[in-house]
Amino acid sequence: MQPHRSRYWLNACPEDPVVFKQQVNGICQLHLNAQELLEQGTHIVSTDEMTGIQALERVHPTQPMHQLNIHKSASLVRLVAACCDLDIDLGVKGEEGILGSMKTRAAFLSDRTHRIRFVYIPKHTSWLNQIECWFSILMRRLLKRGSFTSTDDLKQQILNFISYFNRTLAKPFVWKFEGYPEVA
Repeated sequence: MQPHRSRYWLNACPEDPVVFKQQVNGICQLHLNAQELLEQGTHIVSTDEMTGIQALERVHPTQPMHQLNIHKSASLVRLVAACCDLDIDLGVKGEEGILGSMKTRAAFLSDRTHRIRFVYIPKHTSWLNQIECWFSILMRRLLKRGSFTSTDDLKQQILNFISYFNRTLAKPFVWKFEGYPEVA
């Protein structure tokens, strides 16, 4: 990746640089050990949303986004609890329990004892999320110059591209960044 060539690149400005470097190093270790983890039965899945895809010109002006947070949503907590067969009281969103706040939902989703566990990257470090590499490929090869007659057409062309990519172009991303030097 060449972040210096992108107009939209954001540099991280962490409140605590030591904690930031520890978080980055943790993510790097996941990427570097992905094959070993797979052999132990642990799957590493990079996820994110790509909200800017449009099939048609907008009828109404763009509205500002307000607090979209699918990464720590109540519905995601419920899904993880169900998939992990956790029969516990999750509480009430915005009021109490695990669903009470963004912080309590994040703690639940990051719990190392769960079969499904989320590891959150620090803000403005999308370069640590391997799905961003794939989004870049999708954007350059399909979306940037694509023409779509409807959302169904857009969806089908994305699915066709994924199928084509998997058959002809897919290969593992080689992760080379090993993290920052040891931090105290």
